[in-house]
Amino acid sequence: MRPFNKIALNCSVLFGLFLAALTAPAAHAQTIPQLCDNRSDMLSALDGNFSEKPVSLGLSHDGRVVEVLKSPDDTWTIILTAPNGVSCLLIAGNYWRNVVVKAQDLKL
Repeated sequence: MRPFNKIALNCSVLFGLFLAALTAPAAHAQTIPQLCDNRSDMLSALDGNFSEKPVSLGLSHDGRVVEVLKSPDDTWTIILTAPNGVSCLLIAGNYWRNVVVKAQDLKL
């Protein structure tokens, strides 16, 4: 298998696991408040409070959009937006880093 195909396969598997985790019901979900709002208000709040702006996104098979927002100070937030425009905050943290993957011996 060519290196690029291995990278694409690994990324596909990881993204699939990530989406499965997002859609799996949590046993303690009743005790954790869900932070949801319409997308434009959530983006305004994250920009105003943390200077976070969208840097990447993905579309799920059911029409939901996963977005990563990042600030110049490397704080980050991941939100999930439903087709009706309601976004929910999934997780947030510090020290976001982009990973550069270099394909070796890539033959097209």
